[in-house]
Amino acid sequence: MSEFKDLVKQKIEIWANQNYYPLQNNYKSLQEEYDLLEKENDVLAYSVEKLNKRVCELKEETNQSKKQLEIAEKNMLRYREIAQNYQSKVKKLEGTLRMERVKK
Repeated sequence: MSEFKDLVKQKIEIWANQNYYPLQNNYKSLQEEYDLLEKENDVLAYSVEKLNKRVCELKEETNQSKKQLEIAEKNMLRYREIAQNYQSKVKKLEGTLRMERVKK
């Protein structure tokens, strides 16, 4: 009976050496790789979150810049119109002044 137990024990050890232990080692290796990938994924997710936040900030800054540019363009057109009106008034006054000088 002892020989039978020894034989069974040997067969189990052979089977374990051929099948179980390599799988166990492979599992440990895969688990380590999975853990590393999980950490890398966390870092990348954090980076993507930060980048998305920055993109939103840049979009907001761009929108504000566009609004400021539109305001500046409107002001520029308004100031140009005011300047043209003053130029027109100055020319009229110059003309009136010449007419007054000619009369004298």
